[in-house]
Amino acid sequence: MMLTSMLALAGIVGSQTADRTSAIAVDRYPSLQDYAQSWWADGWRGTDPSGRRVLAFQTGHYGMTIDPEHMQLLALGPLSGASYESAAREVNSAVRSLGEASLTITARVRDQIYHVVRAAQSIKKMKDYRDYANYPIRLIEGGRYLQRWDILELEFVNDLGEKLDAVGRLEIVVWPDRVSFVAHINLDNAFLSIRLKSGSKTVSGIGHPFAGTRDFVPPGQVASVSYYPRDGSVDEEAQDVIVSATNLNAPVKQLKADFDPLHGWLKVHMDETEWDEASDVNRLDQIRVSLENPSSKTKIVRLLFERDQTVGGLTGMVPMIRSVAGVPTGIPMQVSKCWPKAHEKNDIEYSPWARHITVLHLPPHSKTAFEFDVTYGMWGGIPGASQDQLCLIGWGFNGAWDVAALGCWGESICYEAEMSQDRGFIDDFRPVLVWSNSGSKRKWFWTNNVGGGDLLVYIDPSGLRQHFARVRTAFLEHGPNLTHVLYAGDTQDGNIQVSIDTRTPRSDDINRAVHHIRYDVLKRTPFSRLAFYQLGADRYNDSQFNRLAMGTENGLTEEWSFKKGGSAYARKGIQGLGATNWVSLHEAVYDPKAGPSANRGLIVRSWKARLGGKDVPRPFFSFFGTEDQRPSMNVELSPPPGLTELLPGDYVDATVEVLTMPMFAADYYGPNKGLREALRAGENTWKPILREAAEAAVTPSVSIGRLVGTLPIEVAVDKDRAAVTLLGGLAFIPIRFSGLQSCNNLKFFLTQSGKRAAFDQSTHGQDFWQADRDPIAGTWTVTLNVPANESGDRRITVELTGGS
Repeated sequence: MMLTSMLALAGIVGSQTADRTSAIAVDRYPSLQDYAQSWWADGWRGTDPSGRRVLAFQTGHYGMTIDPEHMQLLALGPLSGASYESAAREVNSAVRSLGEASLTITARVRDQIYHVVRAAQSIKKMKDYRDYANYPIRLIEGGRYLQRWDILELEFVNDLGEKLDAVGRLEIVVWPDRVSFVAHINLDNAFLSIRLKSGSKTVSGIGHPFAGTRDFVPPGQVASVSYYPRDGSVDEEAQDVIVSATNLNAPVKQLKADFDPLHGWLKVHMDETEWDEASDVNRLDQIRVSLENPSSKTKIVRLLFERDQTVGGLTGMVPMIRSVAGVPTGIPMQVSKCWPKAHEKNDIEYSPWARHITVLHLPPHSKTAFEFDVTYGMWGGIPGASQDQLCLIGWGFNGAWDVAALGCWGESICYEAEMSQDRGFIDDFRPVLVWSNSGSKRKWFWTNNVGGGDLLVYIDPSGLRQHFARVRTAFLEHGPNLTHVLYAGDTQDGNIQVSIDTRTPRSDDINRAVHHIRYDVLKRTPFSRLAFYQLGADRYNDSQFNRLAMGTENGLTEEWSFKKGGSAYARKGIQGLGATNWVSLHEAVYDPKAGPSANRGLIVRSWKARLGGKDVPRPFFSFFGTEDQRPSMNVELSPPPGLTELLPGDYVDATVEVLTMPMFAADYYGPNKGLREALRAGENTWKPILREAAEAAVTPSVSIGRLVGTLPIEVAVDKDRAAVTLLGGLAFIPIRFSGLQSCNNLKFFLTQSGKRAAFDQSTHGQDFWQADRDPIAGTWTVTLNVPANESGDRRITVELTGGS
């Protein structure tokens, strides 16, 4: 196929002429450098050798570090070379070795000059949970393209040391190709100025270059300054891009769009009509978008779709860009959202809101048309999977918090990698498709929380927990068939390198999450306590269970009752006996008046480890009595008995599946007959967890293409064709086909019991599969969830053709 034809088929449609071979090319997609990441360089609790808490940023074009409490811009300069995923795994040296920079914010009140010298000083006075509700360093949007923070409590002081009776706020708006600093002050007669220096690089104000400064702006206005790592970027802003956005299925047809020079985004204002998730489970927002670049320069369009002051579907949503024919393009999107109510109604980030973000590149004198869609509950008739960032402003702590959900009827599982609330890396767990926590039999609503969990609980010989530092997040695949989010960092002492891949698959039975953990020991590491994984965290485990059980894929090994609590190990160092090992926490203690609860299960799907210099072929389990509000018990993946230190070269590489299981068949209102029958046969026991461990395992056999991975199953296509037979599985099996040259003309077939038929789950047309583009290889990956064959020979063959 000619390159121009391949690019024309890439997904988005748009051209200067009617010739499809000149339709939008892949160079209009986000580039390899179009990403942004932010993190606390030394961890949320840590400081650098100078005692400073350092907030770090890296994009595909530049890096930056800032000390927010002393309002010092430490470094800012160009960076290049790393991809989005590889950047997430990098250490801090790249951003810390950048050239020095400075940021000066000045207020003029009458004839007095005041400079910002510090900020966020209330942190030093915070003592308990309630104080952290107003934590003054706040993450607003955090995802693939945009990292926006604000720093509160800016203090202005003059040369005599006199403090101005006013406070300020600084926004930091980090895009892949630009960073902006926007200063605010709450004083009616204050004139503001802002000055930015970064080596010899040109520093630009909004709309025009200037020599590293900005004149005082009149009272009531904000002062802003922007840095572009590339020459001429200011001329590539999208202020003159012509936008048309038409809502295809809502009362408000023509949507407003405008360019915001302070924040650098081109915003499309979505329909704000409120709606009910329970009455529209198949909702799909569809917006036809046309972008025209009338200028002679390429335009970088930081495109943002916003729903403001409406809460429908906020807990779970997946935006996507599809062609005008409805073909998914695989262009990555960012979702940032907020539903906690801000404490002050005049807070600039008063919720609720949802923002869907991407970056496009428009060539000179070009037009581009596509469809922007958002799915919420069902995707192809089955609850879709999502994982994205929730802004905590209005809740508290105000750091990074990610929500994975099946459908849009409440959180399914939450992650807080920095653990700023000091409870667990994994927080809320909720069952899906069971009656609500409202105390009445209500469908499609929030359910009871049975969280949490934790990763790498490493306590050194002095009794100090070594939390994670340098935790970076990469949202690699955002759903709706299968999510993939990477968390990477180190322990605070630098002894252990950490990589955690989290996935949630689309399904109609239970809430299951798959976690691949990789820990690499870099230095000799003695410890007083060590857990590689916890289901039920020390400080987040207020759900109670009366029975525990262990087993393998072949059946039950042991079941027992236990004494809850005690802040000590009840049992320690029990070796798993099978290729697949599982633990069940069942007979949950709950109040029926508050709605159904859930049991929990943990399955170790794969395990490789070297510990203390020796191979450890099977995992070990321990059980610790926790005291989080109510006494309970957790399960841990632990080191072998007698091991007291790790050695350089040691590692753990494991895949853990964690299950939130309905207790009773009567609790579950979903459509999955296999789950309902399993619950009837073994409700409120360990048997449903054994069923998952044994029967949900899938063995693939590839006849066309090449097997790339098994957790999840991935098949590389051969000339845009693939065929794989799956043995085993429950509910829906996620399967990925990689290496496709395009997503056009795809056809899927299933063969079961000798009968071959076309496979199409669509409700709105092509709305049952997921596309993701690999910007390095220049190919696409398509993900399906195929129904498992739960009877007969338990085999099903999946075929894919097309893609060219």
